[in-house]
Amino acid sequence: MIRLHKGPIPTILVQKVTQWTQEYLAALNDVSKMTDTVRFRYRHHEIKAGLRRDSHNKCIYCEGQVGFGETEHINPVSKCPDQIVRWENLGLICKECNTHK
Repeated sequence: MIRLHKGPIPTILVQKVTQWTQEYLAALNDVSKMTDTVRFRYRHHEIKAGLRRDSHNKCIYCEGQVGFGETEHINPVSKCPDQIVRWENLGLICKECNTHK
């Protein structure tokens, strides 16, 4: 895993991190509230652009150049659900590393 120096938090996260986290945690307790929108907000285009910037468009695990790339959690959401949209917990990874992590 490469050492990242995280740049500025994307504006959307500054504005929405608390709301999105609360909505996700509430949806864990009431599955009728769990929509793809709530579940996958960490994939927002502003977040992904910030991750690309910070990793220089490289996978944080293998350091290979990333084409499309996937936004993923460093600490798994299954163990740390309160970190679903925490900037410090997000990274850009390649499809291969995401498959084998």
